[in-house]
Amino acid sequence: MIRFLLRCMVWSLGLHWGSSEASSGFGESHLIPQRERNGFERIVTALSSALLLLSAVNVFMEYESWAFLYARDSVFLTIPALLWAGQRVARPSLPMDREAIAVGLWSFGPYIPLFLLGGVNLIPLIPLVWQLGGVFLLVVITMIRDISRERS
Repeated sequence: MIRFLLRCMVWSLGLHWGSSEASSGFGESHLIPQRERNGFERIVTALSSALLLLSAVNVFMEYESWAFLYARDSVFLTIPALLWAGQRVARPSLPMDREAIAVGLWSFGPYIPLFLLGGVNLIPLIPLVWQLGGVFLLVVITMIRDISRERS
């Protein structure tokens, strides 16, 4: 578990932990060139990782002082997704590629301890549903935008 958390922290900084060769036969060569994360994406993933650790500690230790994170209409756990969405809208030149989708999906990281460690009753459902819908819609819209750019 500790190794998994360390890998998550290293990944959140945009670094790669000794990756092994792929079993597909392609190895390190990709069919589509992979871009590096920009600084803002690294900040968003680091914030998601920090909120994930904070959520895990809160679920384990049952701190009442951090209850504001899980208030019914609390948007604190959605901050990484809002930042990611803001970048997607503000910088349309960034492609919707593997890195962008990974950062968008990692914005759900703060909810992982709640689902896995039994704090399901703590989950602020309304912000989570809005976040799910918003991230899905943004991914679809920006992928359509990127595909239409490639065709023209």
